[in-house]
Amino acid sequence: MKFLGFILTIVGLGFLLASAYLYIDHQRFMKNAKEADGEVIRIDIIEDEDGDSYMPVIKYYVGVREIIARPDVTLSPPYGKNDFKVGDKVHFRYDKDDPGKIFFMNFFENWGVAIIFGIIGIVFFPIGILIIWIIERKKKMEQWLHRSGEKILADFILVEMEHGTTKNDKHPFYILCEWTDKMTEITYRFRSKKDIWEDPTPYIPVTKKIPVLIDPKRPKKWFLVDLDFLPSSAFK
Repeated sequence: MKFLGFILTIVGLGFLLASAYLYIDHQRFMKNAKEADGEVIRIDIIEDEDGDSYMPVIKYYVGVREIIARPDVTLSPPYGKNDFKVGDKVHFRYDKDDPGKIFFMNFFENWGVAIIFGIIGIVFFPIGILIIWIIERKKKMEQWLHRSGEKILADFILVEMEHGTTKNDKHPFYILCEWTDKMTEITYRFRSKKDIWEDPTPYIPVTKKIPVLIDPKRPKKWFLVDLDFLPSSAFK
């Protein structure tokens, strides 16, 4: 799970950096761009796994110099077959230092890709950070329980198999037990958190008491069923 958190964080950060780069690069382009009018002289077909798109090839003039160009495929949306036709008059911007670099003046081509990348980054990055934070917090809390938690003896209820998890065609077991706080008369139910890959039933203490480490202030949220009575083979 922590690995997934790292992956989402890295992917999210990558998209955020890409979004920032595209934004800065486009701002730089806009400062160096000029407007022009041109004519569609042909339609190029761009083949893709998701289907063909149709990119207009534009002829225009910078002074007396004839320029043949088409919109930057990385910034332009996948145009349909009927979006342009030969002979269409079009208005666009071009880079005065590189007249072959043009784009149409619509919202998507100005900011679309940067916004999409930014949204993906904004979604993935905090989710990844949150997963890592939750796992680290849980790990630190379990360390605290081992070190400073209050040890109580809960009544054994049952052993059940966790069908939602599989390893080597086997399902792990978990132990369920409960304990009543005599001070508050509140009954708490505890479920072991560590995967047990061998039926623990033969190892349940004859007293039917299961040791549990709890945070006395928040026993419902922070607890750890102590499985030290099980052999190490049960966790392999």
